[in-house]
Amino acid sequence: MGLDEALRQEGTAREIVSRVQQLRKKAALSPEDLVEVYYSCSDGSLLDVMKNHMDTIKETTRVELVTEEQMPARLRAKLIIENEEEINGLSSPPLSLPLPASSPRDPELLRPPPPPHVANM
Repeated sequence: MGLDEALRQEGTAREIVSRVQQLRKKAALSPEDLVEVYYSCSDGSLLDVMKNHMDTIKETTRVELVTEEQMPARLRAKLIIENEEEINGLSSPPLSLPLPASSPRDPELLRPPPPPHVANM
């Protein structure tokens, strides 16, 4: 990879970081919220950027980037924000942010726990 390509990839990786941070902000998440961001991408150049800079993107954004195909069905109903924009002339991967498991807005967390099971003696 030449210097020009390396610089282009670094710039694209920074743009992906910016998009993820914008998603977090739009979703009103705090920096402490641990979330996964799901993406779908068929652009080979963009996939190369994500592969080559995944550690930096994860470390900077504090999110786990996971392919959309790996999104559990139960999370699809909990999507709180989605974004798809062009990044540096490349079609951006659609980014999806489901409600974090630790969020107090999660309806499953708001349900009271089931009563303890009492065994017959």
